[in-house]
Amino acid sequence: MDERRSVQGDDSGGRFGAPVPRLRAGLAAASVLRTPRWARVRLTATGFLLFGAVAGYLGWTAAQEDQTLQDLRAHGQRTEATVVEVAGRSEEGWAIAFTVRFATPSGGVRAVVDVGDGSESDAKPGARIPVVYDPSNSAEVRYVGQLDGHETDGIRQGSGVSGLLAAGFLVGTVVEVRRARQRTEEGEGERPDTGHPGV
Repeated sequence: MDERRSVQGDDSGGRFGAPVPRLRAGLAAASVLRTPRWARVRLTATGFLLFGAVAGYLGWTAAQEDQTLQDLRAHGQRTEATVVEVAGRSEEGWAIAFTVRFATPSGGVRAVVDVGDGSESDAKPGARIPVVYDPSNSAEVRYVGQLDGHETDGIRQGSGVSGLLAAGFLVGTVVEVRRARQRTEEGEGERPDTGHPGV
């Protein structure tokens, strides 16, 4: 009987021993972060997460493409592909991608290849352009003029710019956190005492 009273009457841990004061402190901290003085912190933190994610994705994409091009340069099989149709154009109207078909020992392949603004950009359906493909995965095909990897330079530059912006937002977040914390502490220090002496 005494043991049951001690368990039910333990205010520090609640009925089941849960850390009630710690939970309340966490909820209070979360409510403080939603106050207007923390708005700039939320904004800069969102910018950091956004640009950090973009930088990471672009960096990963560039690394994957570099690895693919390296494998194709080392083990790829070169052949002539026939242009079927234009698959993409630039803002100026130049053809920058073609749907092509070519033959492999395992059968015919139809794929889309980017040619950028190279000499093949004026190719017409029926023309033949040089491509290289992975013998173990013939769907992995690139235009020979793209094997030097210069097309991924733009992706890497985008990743670098996004990374710099993310770093800037991170610094801004740290600065705004310090300012908001200082304003919060000053606000708590100036809060009038509403207690009732003698109660």
